Amino acid sequence: MKVKLGIILAVVGVIALTVAPALNAMNSGGTAAMANGYARVELEPIFAQTVNTELPYHVFVTPLGESRGLFVAEKTSTYFIIRENGAGTPALSFDYRIVAKRKGYEEVRLQQATSP
Repeated sequence: MKVKLGIILAVVGVIALTVAPALNAMNSGGTAAMANGYARVELEPIFAQTVNTELPYHVFVTPLGESRGLFVAEKTSTYFIIRENGAGTPALSFDYRIVAKRKGYEEVRLQQATSP
């Protein structure tokens, strides 16, 4: 693994470029839409192959319009559910970002880098 300017190039069956957090984690994200105040977002299979979703992971959401606020109602190893506060029922799009620990590196934090 080479660390340069806070970016890690990791080979984990696929090549992934990600911001380097203190945790050994991978990021994914996208845009999804709610219907009736509810959205179920499936994790991309190739992303799920690189991370351990049996451990807790983080989901961050940003509404793309006016809302009462969004929250993560449920997280599983294959999907997560987003709802609007106050039992809202909009057809609202939102951006999301997932941060999960890399499979096989769950307990690894920062390590000393070596010169190539």
